[in-house]
Amino acid sequence: MTVLLVKLLGFFIRLFGINKLKYPSVILYGLLRFYRNGIIEENLKRSFPNKGIAEIKTLNKAYHHHLSNVIAETLQGFSMSQVNLAKQFKIKNADLANEYFDNGQSIILVLGHIGNWEWGQAIVSHYLKHNCVGVYKPLSNKSFNEYILSKRSQYRVRLLPQKQLLKYLISHKDEINVYIFIADQYPPVEPRVKVNFLNQETYFDSSVEKIAIKYRLPVLYADIAKVSHNGYETELIEIYKGIDEFKTPTITERFAGMLEGNILRNPSIWLWSHRRWK
Repeated sequence: MTVLLVKLLGFFIRLFGINKLKYPSVILYGLLRFYRNGIIEENLKRSFPNKGIAEIKTLNKAYHHHLSNVIAETLQGFSMSQVNLAKQFKIKNADLANEYFDNGQSIILVLGHIGNWEWGQAIVSHYLKHNCVGVYKPLSNKSFNEYILSKRSQYRVRLLPQKQLLKYLISHKDEINVYIFIADQYPPVEPRVKVNFLNQETYFDSSVEKIAIKYRLPVLYADIAKVSHNGYETELIEIYKGIDEFKTPTITERFAGMLEGNILRNPSIWLWSHRRWK
């Protein structure tokens, strides 16, 4: 999808406004109905081996509806103020994170591709007192990567490639930051570990764990729920206090377990079209 096409699609969607997004979502669903069908069905079958063909197809259809909604929401959101976005995506217990700020501590906020993760990143600085640093892995399409970064950065989030994070932590140790990771995609390289996740052994990036332990950074998980057609809310859950010494379960295993529980409550709102298992 080229940047020009995304811009044109965004212009079309913004004509409807947030209260009428169901109309462009229906159009997008018609266009995306068979998008990555094979990958999605394979992922669902592997994750839910006890479900029959009819149940898998129902989940597949529900996922395509959600994906269509997320695309419409995200493109609409690029033209919305953070205050209005925060009305659509609420953090229920921001005080849990803000207590760390009051104590002068940076933290890590880790989440998955659940609900509308773009909105989730965009509203963090509205609720949290910390400076926000979004840690990302660059997209292969450079022009599209630059376009997405320009849109993400408008919400008081400093965007940082993951490869530069360690250098940044050392040179900005006096800042009180929240480092935001979307950490559930397939990690092609080390550091990574195998975790039992959705009925199968699954590789997870263990960078968050290594950084958290080395720099004594508390880790919070953003448990995301879809509460209305274009509405979300998240509850922050503490994974690591920054002071514990433990081996089992590890930070990565705790994250994977919380993410799995989040998915099982509403399977259709996770990113099933990603080639998660290779």
